[in-house]
Formats: sequence, structure tokens, C-alpha cells
Amino acid sequence: MGVAFITGKAEKFDQKTDKAFEDQIASGNLFSGMAEAVQELFRCVSTNGELPQPGTGVLLYDKGSQIDVVFNNKSIGNVMTPDARELKKLMAHTGAEVFTAQVVEIQALSKTFTVQVTMPKP
Repeated sequence: MGVAFITGKAEKFDQKTDKAFEDQIASGNLFSGMAEAVQELFRCVSTNGELPQPGTGVLLYDKGSQIDVVFNNKSIGNVMTPDARELKKLMAHTGAEVFTAQVVEIQALSKTFTVQVTMPKP
């Protein structure tokens, strides 16, 4: 009798936020609806054996056959070929020959580094 009585009288406990949460899950977009901020990274290889420190500002200059990485008016590397193709498309789309970038990561063993492009404002 005790268990049957308790289960018969039991009511489902609902949190106050359950309705809002159900509406959010049922919506087509679970994200906030804000624009996504995408920062593309490009891999570069050092041409002089030295690697710039993370946080260093560099220029990416399209020389036609390759994209040079320039620091203090001196070429320190090139953008790797697969990434250079994508960067050339981006440069052609924006009509720029030079992009500014920042070194975000270095790989000392392979003498490569990764840069993050600073996109020009339209």
C-alpha cells in the first residue's frame, strides 16, 4: 500500500527553465545567431633557418610564383604551397598584394611556423 500510494500521488517536478530549454532545443539554430569569426592560419617555412618568435608581426607579400614572409624588410620565409594557393585566392578576392600577419606558433624541429592573417577592413 505505501509504494502504490506514493507513486499514485507523485507529480513530475519541473524546473522553471525546462520550457525555455525545450524551446531552445527545438529551434533550428542552437547557436547564438552571431556571426562566426574565422581566422585562417597559414603554414610557412623558414628560408634562413631562423624562426620568428610568436607574436611577431610579419608581412605576406605575393611575388607571383610564391608568397614571401617579410620581417624588418628582410625575407625570412615562404608560405607553404598548399596554403599559398588559398592565400593567393584570398589576395585576389580582396585585391591586395600584401597582408599583415602575426606569428602564432613555431615548430623548431622542422623550421616551420604558423601565421594568422590580419584581414583588411572593407
